[in-house]
Amino acid sequence: GNLLDSLALALCAVLSETLLPKVDVIEAMEEGEDVQLKVDDRPEAGMRFPMKQLPLCVTVAEISGKFLMDVTSEEEMCAEAMLCVVVDGKTGDVIGLHKLGRGLVDVSAMPAMLERCRATAAALAQQLDRELSQKEN
Repeated sequence: GNLLDSLALALCAVLSETLLPKVDVIEAMEEGEDVQLKVDDRPEAGMRFPMKQLPLCVTVAEISGKFLMDVTSEEEMCAEAMLCVVVDGKTGDVIGLHKLGRGLVDVSAMPAMLERCRATAAALAQQLDRELSQKEN
């Protein structure tokens, strides 16, 4: 598949597993004293990175009027146009589009293409959730 797609999935996996340490701010008691930070880096005291969205990239290539997903590098070279669609894996909302390559994208095909991207992102999000759940057990 596309490098952007793989990187986005890997970043979502890593950030979903990231624990932030508990940090308390200790205010200065007297004028001129520095503010101090108390860091508790015990895993049980930390909190998960707040993933408000799950941005998953789904790249679509147009070859001879057909839209292909998860293309190989050879297919990418043959593509007239490519579009990287960023879908929030939590809500299914399209949150970004990035045109790749030299050609034009057939705008009339966009609604159907975006629906396929949403479905693909939903499947990726479910797979990621399964993998992370298995890792915890």
